[in-house]
Amino acid sequence: MKVIIVLLLFLLNTVLMPLLVELIKERSIDIATAMIKLALRALPSDHRERYEEEWLAELDISNGRDVSKIVLAARLLVSAPALGRVLSRKDRRRTMSERLATAGSYDAFLSYSHAIDSRLALELRHELLQFARPWHRRHSLRIISSATNLAATPDLWATIEATLGRAKYFILLASPQAAQSRWVSREVAWWLANRSPERMLIVLTSGTIEWSNQDADFDWIATNALPATLTGAFSAEPRWVDFRTFGADDSSRQRDLSTIADLAAPLHSLPRDALVDAHVGSQRQIRRIIWACIAGLSAQSILVAVLLVLLLRAP
Repeated sequence: MKVIIVLLLFLLNTVLMPLLVELIKERSIDIATAMIKLALRALPSDHRERYEEEWLAELDISNGRDVSKIVLAARLLVSAPALGRVLSRKDRRRTMSERLATAGSYDAFLSYSHAIDSRLALELRHELLQFARPWHRRHSLRIISSATNLAATPDLWATIEATLGRAKYFILLASPQAAQSRWVSREVAWWLANRSPERMLIVLTSGTIEWSNQDADFDWIATNALPATLTGAFSAEPRWVDFRTFGADDSSRQRDLSTIADLAAPLHSLPRDALVDAHVGSQRQIRRIIWACIAGLSAQSILVAVLLVLLLRAP
């Protein structure tokens, strides 16, 4: 009987487990999507569509392939019941602006043109959330996107104002489309009226930005990526981050991470070099945990093999 049990364990470790791992790798996206669909059932019905769009987008742009997507979906599945309870606990008659007014603070508000920068905004938000993230936390920051993709309702601007009021920084994805956006201009105007322009971070995604030292303002003849509401907002040339080649190809990955570090440093209230060191350290820690798991599985396989040999040699 013992020999049969050991043989079954050995078969499981050496034959079935590799086959199972390969199957999971091949169907990782389908499995992760199914897990997200299951997680959505734990949310109130009126919130499912919103979170489905957000979670599937996060799954689509997540780094890595195969099992990493399943790990992300598993985190969402585990946290979904608690999120559902939070969403259901509050009075459903409250407006979105009231819910935001009682929510915690955000590290940044992300404003952009949904006509051109929707995917880039998702990718940028994902990179910022993952940069220097401790292995045991899902996100390193709290960043909320602009609400300009919501349907036009009487309460829409109140929702945006409440969100802006809870943000520590304002991230503007600058582009010619954003410069012409009525909502982006309105969000920028609110920030300048209620917050310091030093807390505004400009990310150039397309178009041009030029500064005129003579006028101590942007050169509005050459600049086409900023809304006119920024006229005279800065007394000295502000620093902006160039994202026009972000994610262009695999070879630009290291350059993209350097750009992310430039943008993330003020959000973390850390010097850039210290933040990069923290990011490198967290990545090493994650790799050590992965290798420890691999070593544990390998040791288990070896132990099963040794037990099998001992039992077969026993009288």
